[in-house]
Formats: sequence, structure tokens, C-alpha cells
Amino acid sequence: MGPASAVCIAGFFKALEEGRFKDGDLVMLNTGEGSERALWFKQAIDK
Repeated sequence: MGPASAVCIAGFFKALEEGRFKDGDLVMLNTGEGSERALWFKQAIDK
């Protein structure tokens, strides 16, 4: 997981907390970023 993917996931959970989705909504998360793009980030979250 890279930084942009982490932001995507965090935003998803924030939207859940705020009740921005209703039952039956289809939500697609684009988390296609590879961890090799930001090795410093991968190392920071692996600790």
C-alpha cells in the first residue's frame, strides 16, 4: 500500500462514519498504487 492508497482507505472510513453511503450504494475504491512507488511510506507503516 502506498500513500495515495492509504488516503483512499482513510477517506472511505471517514465517509462511513459520516453516513455518506446508504444501503445499496456501490462504492469502488481505486487502490492500484504499488508500494514500490514510495518505499519510505512502506517502511514507515511496516514498523
